[in-house]
Amino acid sequence: MECALVPKLPEGPQWTFEVKLDGYRAIGVKSSRETILYSRNHKNFNKRFPHIAEALRDLPADTVSPHSIPVLERSQHSL
Repeated sequence: MECALVPKLPEGPQWTFEVKLDGYRAIGVKSSRETILYSRNHKNFNKRFPHIAEALRDLPADTVSPHSIPVLERSQHSL
């Protein structure tokens, strides 16, 4: 189903809505030598999100872990 721009949201009990948080998609990679949190564009996110990068160090070697990192600012969400 393709999205369509509408002037008003649909109503009725069959409709459910949720807040979509803006943010980043990332991949955590833990090898035997290093731990790196990458962006979708392969940029290193270790310094930007040090708490997540630190938590990845506890994972076993040869682990790949997908992540969604929300931006929690009042103006950074959409429905």
